[in-house]
Amino acid sequence: MFVKKEKRFSPLLMSGSQEKDFRAGTENVAGIIGFTRALQLTYENLELEENELKSLKNYLLTEIKIVLTLFLLMGLKIHL
Repeated sequence: MFVKKEKRFSPLLMSGSQEKDFRAGTENVAGIIGFTRALQLTYENLELEENELKSLKNYLLTEIKIVLTLFLLMGLKIHL
């Protein structure tokens, strides 16, 4: 951070001594990178996961129909 000597301001948060006592805390760079990668992997596998969930839902409903002759499925109708 660059601040002209004639400019005066005080920190918003009091703590730490980063940036000559103007900024408290340190960014969690490893956490930010890890979270970014987790989001990338999730997005890359989104279609595969969706298809797997559809398959599991259909399997479950098929098995319930075999075991129970009469059942009522309640709740929101979710199109997976």
